[in-house]
Amino acid sequence: MGAQPVVESLIEHYTRTWDMVRGAIEAFPDDGWRAGDVDQLVPARQALHIVETADYYSGEWEGAEMIPWGARLDYEWEACPRDKLPSQADLLSYLDEVKAKVEAWLTKRGDDGLLGEPPDKCFPWTGACDLSRALFLIRHTHHHLGKIHSELRRRGIARPDWR
Repeated sequence: MGAQPVVESLIEHYTRTWDMVRGAIEAFPDDGWRAGDVDQLVPARQALHIVETADYYSGEWEGAEMIPWGARLDYEWEACPRDKLPSQADLLSYLDEVKAKVEAWLTKRGDDGLLGEPPDKCFPWTGACDLSRALFLIRHTHHHLGKIHSELRRRGIARPDWR
């Protein structure tokens, strides 16, 4: 297998994205992690959704039954009681796990696989190929990372630098 410029570029941008997610998670004080005026904007809730979605979209689903949303906690991210949301340490561990999973998925697919027809047809709304799925996922991550950064700004907490 030779150079894989598409895979290498995606992994580089995902690495930067995960670093920003990590920085945002670490920026909140412990007492503010599961707290907030607006339930949807609770930092733990938004961060869980980012990581869980990356886990889900980087899965190999061909011939397999898709795991239900919220399977890791027995709650969906939107309905999970605040006190059941993961700690920062637990979410950072999950983030590391999913970072490795996304990189493995991209590497396994390779440039040709990312540009070809996907082996599963689970996410037609993301586009016609797995490259579209990878781009959709990074856009989704930045959308929710923006919500977390807005909460940091609103609370007067420094936000991680753009990477």
